[in-house]
Amino acid sequence: MLGVDVRGESQVEEALGAAGLDWTAPTLILSEVVLTYMETQWSDAVISWAAKLLPQSLFVIYEQIHPEDPFGRVMQDHFLKLNSALHALQQYPDLSAQRRRFLDKASTQTRYTRFTVSHTF
Repeated sequence: MLGVDVRGESQVEEALGAAGLDWTAPTLILSEVVLTYMETQWSDAVISWAAKLLPQSLFVIYEQIHPEDPFGRVMQDHFLKLNSALHALQQYPDLSAQRRRFLDKASTQTRYTRFTVSHTF
């Protein structure tokens, strides 16, 4: 695991290179509530440079969507109280918008699914 500000492409590239990353190897990129916290200019740039630098990558996102539903409103209120807005939520509010985002920024194919977590007690 590396601690690096992903907004700085050259710093990320340097850190990953120093860690011995094989740029041509199949690579899983996991974003768990990362892109939505970033201002979209930065998170869009992350998607673009990741696709460019890691052409054999799979980008998996687990991000907040659907700001208009009851859970979405609760989450937005919660994060506003923490002074931590969900920046990408308005521009990319649903799976369709996320799919277009990746097609536009990464110029590649996309597949998506919606995960629903349920608990049985």
